Amino acid sequence: MIQRIQSVYLLLTTILAGLFLTGNFFQINTGDSSCLVMNINGVYEATSGDDFLLTQTVMPVLVISLIIPVLSLISIFLYRNRKLQMKAILLLILLNILLIGTCGYYIHAFIIPENGNMIPVLRMFIPAINLVLAIMAYFAVRKDENMVRSYDRLR
Repeated sequence: MIQRIQSVYLLLTTILAGLFLTGNFFQINTGDSSCLVMNINGVYEATSGDDFLLTQTVMPVLVISLIIPVLSLISIFLYRNRKLQMKAILLLILLNILLIGTCGYYIHAFIIPENGNMIPVLRMFIPAINLVLAIMAYFAVRKDENMVRSYDRLR
C-alpha cells in the first residue's frame, strides 16, 4: 500500500534530496578576504566584490545528487513489488553513502590546501539525513515483507 510509513520516509528523502540540489554545500573562509563555496555545479572562489570564479567542477556529486531523488521517487511507487522496492532502497542507501564520501573527498581536498575554516551549512547534513531515512524505509519494507510471509504460512 502506498500509505505506509516507508512511503513517508521515501517522500522525505525525495524532498530533502531536491533541497540539496538548490544551494551551497559548504563554505570555507580563508585567512584573507576570499572564500571557497561548493554547490552542485562546482567549487567557486569568491574574488573581490561579489564575483565568483569556478575553480573545479564536481561532476560525480552532480550525477549522484540527480539520481537520488529520482530513485527515491520511483521506489515509492514500487509498493506492489516489495522485493524490488527493497533492492531499490538498498541502491538508494549505497548512493547516499557514495554521495557522503564524494562530498567528504571534495571538502577534504579543498580545506587542507587552503588552511581555512569551514562554515557549516545546513545542506551539508542532508545526505546523512537521507541515509538514515532510507535505512528506516528499508527496515519498514522488510517488516511488511516478513508480515506478509507469516500470513502466507498460516494459510
